[in-house]
Amino acid sequence: MEWRIVLGVLCLIGILPVPGNAANDTNATVFEFNLSFSINDTFIPDYSNMSTDAAIHLKQNITSQINPLFQNITNFLQMLIQQFRNGSIVTDSILQFSNGTRPNATVLRQTLVDRVGNGNFLKIITNSINVTESVKAPSVTTTTTTTTTTVNSTSPAAVVKLNISFSINQDFKAIYSNLSHPETNLLAKNITDQISSVYKRRFPSFFRMFIWQFRSGSIVTDAVLEFDKNGTSPNVSEVAQTLRDAVANGNVTIQIDPNSVNVTDPTVVTTAEPPTQFTVTFKIIETFNAVYSNLSAPETIQLATNITNQVLKVYKKRFLNFIRMFIRQFRSGSIVTDGTLEFDKNGTIPSAKDVAITLRDAVTNGNFTFSIDPNSIKVTDSSGNTSSRSPVLASMLTALWMTLASLLLSAVMHL
Repeated sequence: MEWRIVLGVLCLIGILPVPGNAANDTNATVFEFNLSFSINDTFIPDYSNMSTDAAIHLKQNITSQINPLFQNITNFLQMLIQQFRNGSIVTDSILQFSNGTRPNATVLRQTLVDRVGNGNFLKIITNSINVTESVKAPSVTTTTTTTTTTVNSTSPAAVVKLNISFSINQDFKAIYSNLSHPETNLLAKNITDQISSVYKRRFPSFFRMFIWQFRSGSIVTDAVLEFDKNGTSPNVSEVAQTLRDAVANGNVTIQIDPNSVNVTDPTVVTTAEPPTQFTVTFKIIETFNAVYSNLSAPETIQLATNITNQVLKVYKKRFLNFIRMFIRQFRSGSIVTDGTLEFDKNGTIPSAKDVAITLRDAVTNGNFTFSIDPNSIKVTDSSGNTSSRSPVLASMLTALWMTLASLLLSAVMHL
């Protein structure tokens, strides 16, 4: 009987581990970091549903290769993939760590960046990698002479997640691609504080908002909204309209474009049409720097951001359904810029000629701070029609050649 009493006393004062005691459980998750990146591959609708065979296979392929990268961190537990989104294949995940040294978000990001830089690792786009620490309400442990109790945080046991994205009418800065940068942290906090207040007033079940990434195109903000599953879960239309109304009523000081607000349910498979794309090439009359061949270099990111921000303003004024421009590469020959322009198919799609003329006019009118050679501008649509060769002209030339061939054949037959 005496050993049972001694054992009980030791457990109570915490000398021996007690099952379920988080303070002694080395496998309990203490630190969580949000990890997101884009895979340069085609997104298919099955990836939107994490229970499909395609999504499960992709998830297993990614985690089996990324988990070993962080095994040198002694308290690393695992990588959990939460969802896949369209935009190549945007992967949203969580890195979990147990009790021990708090990992550094910058170091975690650099670990993956270095591996991607050493080879074509999972086709991950280097400058899409973002790591931020997830803010969790702390657990409070109280001990008395009779029992040890762990009081759970105020986090709900289960949440409903909705994806939200919107554009802020401000110039994008290269540092916004790094969610660990102090200036980016301030921007993210300002946004989440104001928008969380809006949703908390409207939906009692609202729990939190966290931002996955900022992208160029003014400041495109991709985030997740979480609602307590035990409460009333709003639909995507209500959530989107709530933010639009807040913008219209001046309830937020953030300059959000209300037409850009988009809310989706990650559990619902969508079959939205991909945007219409035009490839564009032009020459900037400046000296080419060798570092511009590396799209991940800070100087290159700054150059690309400056170009896309200014081009966006030009096309947004001319075409309401213009979405964005992204740079594919820079080449030597002054600075030859190869990019892609995207337009929403729900609007009027311009011709390659119209797209090229808009850019040339902007150059002529001095709308850019960089010098583009207007004669170097070339735009091509998905069918191969260029700004100098329209579909109508191509049809006319085809008809002309067919007529000439017919006349030639007729003349030969009558010889």
